Amino acid sequence: MPTNGSWKDLYAGAMLERNPSCLANKIKAAEETLRQAMEELPDEVGAVEEMRTMTGVMRNLQALQRLELPAAAPARLRVPNRGE
Repeated sequence: MPTNGSWKDLYAGAMLERNPSCLANKIKAAEETLRQAMEELPDEVGAVEEMRTMTGVMRNLQALQRLELPAAAPARLRVPNRGE
């Protein structure tokens, strides 16, 4: 699990990467860090908007993977089960 940088930094890095040989790893790192951040969100009303943002980011990463790495299996959107 990457520990350097936030999910926002890793997301930006994946979205700006133009080298296909590096892109898959950057997408994976961003997804893993994003999932962890989603799991760590507090169960508070204020976290709803951040969860929406994170879900949109995950979809953007999936779209990037489908468009730029069509031979790779697309990532699955997995929003952590928060008992809601």
